[in-house]
Amino acid sequence: MKRKRVFATLAMLALLLSACSAAAVSEPSSAQTAAVSGDDAVASREGLIFPIGMEVPFNGKGYLAPMIANEEVYNFPQTNNVTFGPGARSDWHTHGGMVILVTGGVGYYQEEGKPAQIIRQGDVLEIAPGVKHWHGGSAGSTFAHISVNTNPERPGVEWFDRISDVEYRQLEADGFTDIPEGAYYAEAAKWCREQGILTGTVFNGNTPMTRATVADALYRAEGSPAVQGSAGFSDISAGSAYANAASWASASGVMSGYADGRFGGSDAVTRQRRRGLRR
Repeated sequence: MKRKRVFATLAMLALLLSACSAAAVSEPSSAQTAAVSGDDAVASREGLIFPIGMEVPFNGKGYLAPMIANEEVYNFPQTNNVTFGPGARSDWHTHGGMVILVTGGVGYYQEEGKPAQIIRQGDVLEIAPGVKHWHGGSAGSTFAHISVNTNPERPGVEWFDRISDVEYRQLEADGFTDIPEGAYYAEAAKWCREQGILTGTVFNGNTPMTRATVADALYRAEGSPAVQGSAGFSDISAGSAYANAASWASASGVMSGYADGRFGGSDAVTRQRRRGLRR
């Protein structure tokens, strides 16, 4: 069964590698970028639309810029621009109701008793009065939204517990945060994540997959078996995170090193090397 799992993993990785290679070697149009490359993530606040305003005491770097105050001429509710740095988030809280308009980056929203949702630029959330929730940036992206405070007759916020670092890392969000819905490789990435073959919340589809990543994924698919001895690659120390994976891949004949004795863990897996993996 494990060998079948490795073959299935090879098939999935071949699809994911084609996605990474296509993103790395081509210059897509703006329409292709929106549909395929997963560029929703924002590396820094300079990539956002509105000024970030003043720093506020979120769990991590957060900012608030008032946009519209409650007023009686147009009867428009209080509106703010809220920005979270990567990994920053609010505490659990309730208020009189809010509409969130996501303007940049990738983040999380979670209501009490429900799994976290991945939210991206263009998403709109309606938060009913009194619903306990939190929201914030994903680990790999600055995140910004406009918050429209509804029901001005119920002002104020009631704050509760913080989202700990452990809770944040264990979010039950379904999938990588930077893969757009409908991407042709989305199901393959989801399967690898659900099987524990690929980990984390950021796929980085614009970055070529390395030999170390592929070796580690195949090693996980095999069940991370005990490794007897070392393959002796000159560029892998005993304490390397992928030392066992590289030794297992070499001993199993799945991957081999270079003629000069290196494994080349940081080297990108090219199409030619992908053909070698399939043999």
